[in-house]
Amino acid sequence: DNTDGDALKITDDVNPSTGNTVWEMTTAGERTMPLQPAFLATHSAAQNDVTGNNTAVTVDFTTTIFDQNADYDGTNTYTSPVTGRHQFNTSVRFDDLAANSTNGVIRIVTSNRSYQSSAGNYGALRQTTADVNAITLSHATITDMDAADTAFIQVLVGGMGADTVDLIGDVTSTYFSGGLLF
Repeated sequence: DNTDGDALKITDDVNPSTGNTVWEMTTAGERTMPLQPAFLATHSAAQNDVTGNNTAVTVDFTTTIFDQNADYDGTNTYTSPVTGRHQFNTSVRFDDLAANSTNGVIRIVTSNRSYQSSAGNYGALRQTTADVNAITLSHATITDMDAADTAFIQVLVGGMGADTVDLIGDVTSTYFSGGLLF
């Protein structure tokens, strides 16, 4: 096919000019796979008073920036379309922490297992100003998933005696992304 500047292209049709591109490499060696599962979603609405007393909560990421292959549900869960290795990344901003917020975790939860960030004393780590008692924490891992397995983000904070910690609706510091590696 000489219609695209001599790019090497694989499509899902016997006629490359009418089929959907599933793999393409330019003459410069740049490779794209437009159907390869990948997504990025952000947390645009706060979840208030959801943890603090060791309550585990699933984080909602309701603003989808992109969802290549339509495998993210638009709320909080990615579903693997095929068996393979996936990478997931997350960052979560917590607010209304206190000195007695003595433990907390971020988990990437998949059907096969959970991947937990190291527990920390969020109360000691928090940023404190007149109106903020916050911390932003990140976590990433490569996982093994089977077709139809799911992944979502769960957090918890403990030591406060009540669920008074908020998950801030902040699209720049609270997000969930992932995709199929191979």
